Order: sequence, then C-alpha cells, then structure tokens
Amino acid sequence: MNPGDLTNFQKLFCLFLLAAAFILTPIFLAAEVRLVRVPVQRDYGEGHVLWQTREILDPTQAYKRADTLPYVVYPYTPLYMLAARVANHLVWSDPLIAGRSLSLLSTLGIGVALAWTVAFSAPPRAAWLVRAASGAFAGVLPFLMDGVQGWGSLMRVDMLALLLMYAGLGVYITLGERERWQYVAAILFVLALFTKQTMLSAPLACLGFGVFVDWPPVSHCSGTVCRHDQNNCAGPHSTALQMVGRIIAPAEDVAHLCSRSETTFSDDR
Repeated sequence: MNPGDLTNFQKLFCLFLLAAAFILTPIFLAAEVRLVRVPVQRDYGEGHVLWQTREILDPTQAYKRADTLPYVVYPYTPLYMLAARVANHLVWSDPLIAGRSLSLLSTLGIGVALAWTVAFSAPPRAAWLVRAASGAFAGVLPFLMDGVQGWGSLMRVDMLALLLMYAGLGVYITLGERERWQYVAAILFVLALFTKQTMLSAPLACLGFGVFVDWPPVSHCSGTVCRHDQNNCAGPHSTALQMVGRIIAPAEDVAHLCSRSETTFSDDR
C-alpha cells in the first residue's frame, strides 16, 4: 500500500503521531539531561552502584563473601558496572555523570528498539507512513511514563538491561525467521542477564514461542537440553531447543557469579 491509498484523515493522523514523537522526545531528553547534572544521588541505589563500579575490577571486593568488611553485597551481574567504568574513562570524567549518561542513552535506545519492532512488524502491505507513525508512537510512549521519567537517567542497571532485552525481542520478532538472527537475539538476551539477572520475561517468551512453533520436528529428540550435547536434535527446526541450551549455559554462570556473594549467618555471630 502506498501513502496515496490512505484517506486524508489517515494521513493527518499519521503526521500527528510523527509530530508528537518528534516534539515529546526532545522535551523528555532536555528534562533528563538536567537531572543527569544533579551533583548528589537522586536515589538510594545510586551510591551503591557507584561504589560497585569503582570496585568491579578488584577481586577482593567484587562478589566477595558478605561476612567480611566492608559488608557490601553485589546484587547485580557486572555488565552495567563495567560499561559505566569504560564510559567514565573514555567519555565522562565524573563517574556519576558517566553512569547516568549511560542509563539515559539506554533509555533512548529502548525507544528506538520499540519503534523498530513495531514499524517492521507491520504487515507487508502497510504504507510506509503507517509504519513510521506506528513506530514513532511506540517509541515515544515509554518517555511519557512516570517510571521511565524517574529512572531513565539514574545510575542504576535497569535501563541498560531493558535495552538489551527489548533489542533481543525486536531482533527475534522482526528477523527471527532466519536462524542466524535467532542467535543474535540469544546473545542480546544473555547480555541482558549479565546486566540484571531478572531479565527473563522476553527470552522465555521467545523460547516458548520457538519451541511451540518447532514442536513437531523436535518431538523426536530426547526432551533434555544439555549444554554439552545441544546438537543431538536433527533437522533445521531444532534451533529453538538449541537456543534454550545456549541461554541456559550462560545463565548457570550468572547464578554461580551471584552465589559467590551468598553468606550463611547464624545467631551465634
């Protein structure tokens, strides 16, 4: 369908959505940039994450047992702290501004990921103006949420983790018919887990969908996915179960990493 096939009202409505997106995004960005420059912590967790970022490369502090001084637990997987540290050394001299800027860029990336997913999920016959307007509307919606406005520029791990998860979801939805793009989505999901270990909703949904779609061909497999024996399932439709194995294996490493900070306390102490 070409834009010429749309009615005048449909064209005006699409143009309205595009204009709203292009107006609201700079407003959101300007407000968040001002918050990035606040010289004190805006949330109880910023100081914690800032300290973790500073100590992430020190094996005596990072993910140590919590029964020795200082009594600080690393509750998150390390990718955000490593990325914030790199941003601090390469771009921003202030570590707090570096971490907040990383979160703000991730928030903008979430909007782009959602816009991409919606625009390229439209039916092939949809007019490009409809695709653009739908994507722009979907991309700007997060910026209107109170939670995103409050957390979008905090030095917290959440926005980078959500960006990686939504990027993986977008890749799987729009390009997942090709096997190699399923692996790209799986990599993004694993990176999301290494940013925050609770980013499981999108990968589980995609894996469940993949297993459901591929179920007849893979029903001849043993039904067990092992990290060391992922290729026993023959046939081109075994990708979904292989993806399960490729995500379970790094997830086990995430669990092991987090378990290093576990400490058993008793009443005798």
